[in-house]
Amino acid sequence: GLGAAMARALAEAGADVALVARGDLSATAAAVEATGRRAACVQADLGRPGEADRALSAAETALDGRRALVTGASKG
Repeated sequence: GLGAAMARALAEAGADVALVARGDLSATAAAVEATGRRAACVQADLGRPGEADRALSAAETALDGRRALVTGASKG
């Protein structure tokens, strides 16, 4: 989907990427890591109260701080 494409493009441009989703992130993580960049996987349902804050905190910890946030989150 759109999020996976954005993650791959960011990794190809030299960014480590935090992946956040309700479902399986293994294929996208493998694509990011194939570029030589780090992929931090965070399972979260961003439609639930508090999940966005928890996901952001987990991503910051995994990647030693954040530099940019790109979201493709949608309801559905």
